[in-house]
Order: sequence, then structure tokens, then C-alpha cells
Amino acid sequence: MARILSKLIVTLLVLWATFIIIFELIGITVYFPFNFIEKQEIPYHRINSVRLSVFLTFIYFGIRYLF
Repeated sequence: MARILSKLIVTLLVLWATFIIIFELIGITVYFPFNFIEKQEIPYHRINSVRLSVFLTFIYFGIRYLF
């Protein structure tokens, strides 16, 4: 039961991170919990690349864990 629960949680987090990456590609930034901000209003552009890298890394390892 614990393994199923952990896979469910990882799946939800992977889907959330994928959602953020897709929206970033179309120019909308999503902050937790689902606050939408246009790309031009971000005050720290350099941190944005690090943020996306973390989400992409999480997606990669989350999918590796699930399969």
C-alpha cells in the first residue's frame, strides 16, 4: 500500500512539474500554488533557468522511479 501511495504522489508531482514546464514554454510562469504571472513581470530572470532545471530533473527522476 505504501508503494502505491508513493507512486501516486510522485505521479502527481511529475504531472504538476510538466504542467509548469509546458506553460513556461508558452510564456506563462506558474508559482505554487497555481499563481499565474506573465513572463515579462518576473523580476529575476536568472533564477528562472535554475527553477526550470530543477523541475526537469524532477520529471526525469520521477519517471525513472515510476518505470
